[in-house]
Amino acid sequence: MIIGIIFTIVGMCIGIGLSIKFIVKPTIDELKNTRLESEKYSELFLLMNEWVYIKQQGKDFTDYFKNHSYKKIAIYGMSHVGKLLLSELRGTDIVVTSGMDKNISGDYEGLPIVSPDNFSDNVDMIVVTPVFYFDNIAEMLSKKINCPIISIETIINEMVDLGENYW
Repeated sequence: MIIGIIFTIVGMCIGIGLSIKFIVKPTIDELKNTRLESEKYSELFLLMNEWVYIKQQGKDFTDYFKNHSYKKIAIYGMSHVGKLLLSELRGTDIVVTSGMDKNISGDYEGLPIVSPDNFSDNVDMIVVTPVFYFDNIAEMLSKKINCPIISIETIINEMVDLGENYW
């Protein structure tokens, strides 16, 4: 009888332990990942909202680069925001020498895309477009590259003139 009770208690403990390991922990990890993804896309939405506002104000990214004497730049992050920035700068006095991305290589519309390890251009600055990961990217790049590394979010925030009619 006592042995049966002991086996039952041990079996319950093993069952609880396995439940935590295979059901509860993955669920918590999934919730954390979902929250991080949500924060990332929320930040991206706000960035793009301000970008549209800048365009509505008739402002141009070239003004920012010229005001800071940046003539040759590289774009880190060649996903949606990086491609939009490249499109904005095509046909202007600002030369985009290359794109950088840890997940993409080759070229995009004639622009060479290289990994950070293979970047060798002499540029005035690097614009980082994955704003959610800016701190990590800037830390990694600053060990390899000796020029200003600026988030597109910083550029947009400097360009936006949030008047009382913004919201």
